[in-house]
Amino acid sequence: MIRFAILALAAISTPVVAQTSAPAKPSLLAWPDLTKRPKPAPDATIDYGTDQMQKIDVWLPKGKGRSRSWSWCMAGAGRPASPIAA
Repeated sequence: MIRFAILALAAISTPVVAQTSAPAKPSLLAWPDLTKRPKPAPDATIDYGTDQMQKIDVWLPKGKGRSRSWSWCMAGAGRPASPIAA
């Protein structure tokens, strides 16, 4: 009987540790993740041709001094082939 009382007391006084799952691993950025982000307004839009689609948006770095640059050139993706190029 004393053994049972000691075991019961030990069970009651033992702290219960909650099991927590491991933190989720970060996933890679996918195209929908990019398209859902708000698009900042460009600092300038420059025409480089006579067609209304021949424009480039420019975002200038904030602040003074040297900065990194990044460019993306998309040449008519999804458009039919040009008769001139054929």
